[in-house]
Amino acid sequence: MGKQDPGERANSRPTVNEAPCFPPGGPAVPAASNSKPIRPPRPQTMAGCVWDGINWSCAYDTVFMSVWSMYRKFPPSWRDMWMQQAPKWNGFFKKAFDSLLAMAQNEQTSQAALSHEFTAYRNTFRNLLSGVNPTLFKCLGMIPIAVYPVLSHIFSSSIESQPYLNQVVVCNACGGLTNVRCLFALLGSIELLSKYLDQGDTAPRLPLHTAVTRYVQHASLEPHRTHCSTCPGSVRVQSLSIPEMSWFWIELGTISPVSPSPHLFFDIQDQHRVYALQAVIYGDGSHFTARLSDQSATWWKYDGMWKRDMLRPDCVEDEVDLLMNDDRRAEYLLYCRVDIQD
Repeated sequence: MGKQDPGERANSRPTVNEAPCFPPGGPAVPAASNSKPIRPPRPQTMAGCVWDGINWSCAYDTVFMSVWSMYRKFPPSWRDMWMQQAPKWNGFFKKAFDSLLAMAQNEQTSQAALSHEFTAYRNTFRNLLSGVNPTLFKCLGMIPIAVYPVLSHIFSSSIESQPYLNQVVVCNACGGLTNVRCLFALLGSIELLSKYLDQGDTAPRLPLHTAVTRYVQHASLEPHRTHCSTCPGSVRVQSLSIPEMSWFWIELGTISPVSPSPHLFFDIQDQHRVYALQAVIYGDGSHFTARLSDQSATWWKYDGMWKRDMLRPDCVEDEVDLLMNDDRRAEYLLYCRVDIQD
């Protein structure tokens, strides 16, 4: 699991298997009606955070680049919701990304200068995390850090926070109401997902959208707690809702039985939410890399160890292809909400 990955090897080198084509391989993102166009960075922008072999940085690199790929792709309405979701961290990200966008759109900016700026902001991000929790987020040395605590912390500035559904249960005896968080960040783990597998599931892997649908159905009927918090009475589900999240992640277990889905749909009572797969973070116990989706839904590989052209076009013909990146397996799927209109 991502939380238990050992540290990076300073001298390890990734296997590069660069694809020379530009297919429409990623999931198509529904265009919001009346949305204002956003001028993307130059297509030839290949810069990114440069991995630090002295002060291991790949967990920070991949998270920073994944959030960057979201920000530059989505319209102002999405960015407004994104700012509200985690204002403490997203205020910093907004300043950094706006600066990077301006540099990327300047024809006079070299790729080396842009990578230098990416790396500088990555270092600032890492230092800010260290200032909050210096024991967990160390800045100096070959110290292992997994992606999980970084994602958890910036999600809502709480190291314990995870994406969730909100379940309201009512006591059959006293009528008292209780709010219960139903976490789905770990929906890709075999331990949790095994509850939602059917005997008729004969395929090697279950599409994630199928697992999500079953999870929502289960949470709308079965209370996550069986007894009232104030009396011995039993409880039942009164309502279920999904909070206003601009993005969330799914953590895949070591032997997860799910495959990525281009879109996830949440139809809960009067709520309709659509999320598109935006980034995948990979690990092999020693180093983290990523795949990122751009404005045209083309997939790109990112690896901070590549000293030049850290973003490289990739051929993805099927969602199952996203489970592996060279010899590293997918550990986190990052989804962004796409049903927001400007």
